Amino acid sequence: MPATVLESPRLRLRVLEPGDADQIFALINDFEIVSNLSAVPWPYERAMADDFIRDSAVRAQEMTVICRAIALRGDPGLIGIIDMRFRPDRTGVFGYWIGRDYWRLGYASEALGAFVAFAFEALGMKRVGAEALLENAASLGVMAKNGFSAGALVSRRRPNFGDTVLMREMWLDRVDWERRADG
Repeated sequence: MPATVLESPRLRLRVLEPGDADQIFALINDFEIVSNLSAVPWPYERAMADDFIRDSAVRAQEMTVICRAIALRGDPGLIGIIDMRFRPDRTGVFGYWIGRDYWRLGYASEALGAFVAFAFEALGMKRVGAEALLENAASLGVMAKNGFSAGALVSRRRPNFGDTVLMREMWLDRVDWERRADG
């Protein structure tokens, strides 16, 4: 997978670098963030950030996941992470999180919108989706703002907390995205 940098009006979605580990650890080591995610370990240890960056590079080479740091334009640091997991049927499934200091500023919506456009235009995906906890209204709103429609309620086991939670699937088909882009 090429090291494509995606840009939006306020953001750059760039490849993770080894030097990002301290900042990833500082941002994700927050119970309010991790409690809304289904797979990030808790408590989160500093070495996990190094492993995450290394694993992201391997998965990109295997074309199973594309992961990007969400950074403010003009700032080399990062404010969050977004990724897309590939399914064999040309469907991509997104996951994302934003550091708490950057909540409610529209960054998650902007990052998802840029990555969705890349998925359809450059990668030829037929459909993209994501999931959020039912009580995570902010994340469900991010997806709805980008044209995703509500799908099934699914029960997911969270190994990070040892519990099972209800998640809402949200989906966007290429045809619907093209209609929105043309409209």
